[in-house]
Amino acid sequence: MSGITWKTGLPPQIDKRLKEAVEKKAYDLANLVFKGVVSRTPVRTGQLRASWNVSPDSPNFNTVGPREKSTGSAAAPLSPPPPASFQRSRTATYHVSNGKTYAEQVEFGSPTNRPHLMLARTLASLGLRSQ
Repeated sequence: MSGITWKTGLPPQIDKRLKEAVEKKAYDLANLVFKGVVSRTPVRTGQLRASWNVSPDSPNFNTVGPREKSTGSAAAPLSPPPPASFQRSRTATYHVSNGKTYAEQVEFGSPTNRPHLMLARTLASLGLRSQ
């Protein structure tokens, strides 16, 4: 599946209290990354912005678009996705992903379009770097 994703993980041999604190921080960080990429995603029909997902343990590449009979158009774009609602991960691994086939081209640009770097800019604003 094409698309873009970012994840963070936690080594298994960590003290329980430290592990719980790190798991909470990872959960909160996943929320911040989600909000950042949604706010930085350019909007024409709104399908790309509405297709951002946060999921524990493995990426979720579900998308919003024509297969779901989306009503998004350049004249009336789709609303942004609701705030992230996802289960906590036992491994503190969260994936912020977008399954739209053109998400990577919007992120990094193409010969005819400038890069928008919504994920890279979000990570940089949080003092993180992409993997």
